[in-house]
Amino acid sequence: MPTGNDRCHALASVLVHRRPRPRLPVLSLLVLATLGIVSCAPGAPDTSTGDVEIVPSALTTFQEGEELWGVRDIVESGEQIWVLTAVEPFLRAYDRYGRLLGDFGGAGEGPGEFGNPWILTAATSSGGVVAWDLATRTRSLFDADGNYVSSSPTPVTRESIRADIRSVTFGDPFRVAEDDTGIWVASYPGGLTEGDHFWRGRILRIGHGDPEPAVVLDFAVDLPGAAIRVPAIGLAPVPLWDGCADGVVVVLDPVDRSLHLYRPDGTQDRQIPLPWTGRPLSHDERLGYVRERARNEMRGSNVSDAEIERAAEAVLARAGDQMPESAPIGIDLRCSPGRIWIQEFDGASHPLGYGRAWMAVSLHDGDPRFQRVVFPQGFAPYRLADSVAIGVVTDSAELQRVAVVRLAGVDS
Repeated sequence: MPTGNDRCHALASVLVHRRPRPRLPVLSLLVLATLGIVSCAPGAPDTSTGDVEIVPSALTTFQEGEELWGVRDIVESGEQIWVLTAVEPFLRAYDRYGRLLGDFGGAGEGPGEFGNPWILTAATSSGGVVAWDLATRTRSLFDADGNYVSSSPTPVTRESIRADIRSVTFGDPFRVAEDDTGIWVASYPGGLTEGDHFWRGRILRIGHGDPEPAVVLDFAVDLPGAAIRVPAIGLAPVPLWDGCADGVVVVLDPVDRSLHLYRPDGTQDRQIPLPWTGRPLSHDERLGYVRERARNEMRGSNVSDAEIERAAEAVLARAGDQMPESAPIGIDLRCSPGRIWIQEFDGASHPLGYGRAWMAVSLHDGDPRFQRVVFPQGFAPYRLADSVAIGVVTDSAELQRVAVVRLAGVDS
């Protein structure tokens, strides 16, 4: 079995062959090799106006049942809240008051069992849930009582996606959105191993009953920012998207700083320029990202924290202007009835910027209104509705509980 040093030398050799550089310590070369090339873009939203900080008393934590680990998705369907985790039982159902109704779905290849489930969608009109399994490439329907109903092949073929892609870059390569008339999903021709590959993405629409998906949006062709983006190492922005309740899909162009809404037939519903100005990435934010990448790559190897720190500093000095100057405008995007939510980059909270603040774009009437919303400490929203956000609270041991936050003070 290759050792940590063997991996260092192999990756360093690949890097040196691809891009000759003055010699660096092997660990520094490893970090450069694993960063990848991504795009450069303007910075995060201007937070000077419209701030709403949601008070901790607005948060209600579900206490029934054991604590969770590795929550992958949450969806509200009918009167129930369904939760998907990384370990079995994979599915849990709660009522709106936080009472645990049951848990379902073990590991295996039989009916109602899973290999690697990642996504939930609400079962149209039935109050049940659909779980999408990446390992078996099937979507399994459960009724409102958690009984297995049926399975069918997923309507698109998944390209090769790097197993640890979520530790490399933001963006969600596994996202699926489903409504009464069809399914939204993204395809990444050529696979997805680094942030830059998100720009290869295409948004597909599969109408219920349609034999083949239709390409609605090609990021590299249809997003204005694709033609002007500048390659950079790490923390550069990628296109983000989500499906909305009214059958529309919304895409964030992080370079052009605009939202693009499309109907299922491929016509553009509207385009919304975003008013937020950028800010520079700090040295600590860049260093935090490089350090975490090195730590992930060397996990299980005999490399000390001090060695990783020295290597990260060396890589950062060597990278120079290859890293983006500005923070990305957003790192996640969620659609809710009448609103679009964009998560603000916060490098002090997480190496990839996952923090407490989201920018809400209200579309309820007239011109869009923009507001910055700060959620309670430890809470991460998965789904947002008119008046509440549903997500999880995570403690210092990475254990999680489902929670609901009332959106008091957010523009309607």
